[in-house]
Amino acid sequence: MTRAAVILPLMLMFIAAGCNSEDQQLGETSGTGHAASIASVAQSKSGTNGGQVFQFGRIRPHEFEIEVVFDEGTRDLRLFFSRIQSGAPLPVDDLIFELEHEDRDLILEANSVPRENETADSASEFRISGKSLPAEITQRDQIHGHLHVTIDGKEYIPDYDLRKR
Repeated sequence: MTRAAVILPLMLMFIAAGCNSEDQQLGETSGTGHAASIASVAQSKSGTNGGQVFQFGRIRPHEFEIEVVFDEGTRDLRLFFSRIQSGAPLPVDDLIFELEHEDRDLILEANSVPRENETADSASEFRISGKSLPAEITQRDQIHGHLHVTIDGKEYIPDYDLRKR
């Protein structure tokens, strides 16, 4: 057997293994010119605030989690960021909330809700008014999309999907 006959199948296996990861997405570049971090997103679970929790981070085990809560009465969304290891609130430096609706990404304004020892510029909780959602969105299973989150100067782009439990 020739060397090429051995190396070629090994290279193809390596390439296929790297391209077959279902739980990673590659970020785009941030506005600062730095490449965004790869955000690995874990399966969701129920959170302490009544929403769904999504774990994300650049490494495994995951570093961070976000709980997304949808109030069907007011249609408001609340987002809670925390560190997985300690459960402590995780202030984020910047947040862009994108909602997928009718094959478009809608960017919605997320207002910070600073907790004790946090500022409006670095908070762990955010609210999105139900008035900013398209009128057709009335149930939690219509909420899905992704976020652009900056934590300690690094951008993460985790997905969220309230259609799945």
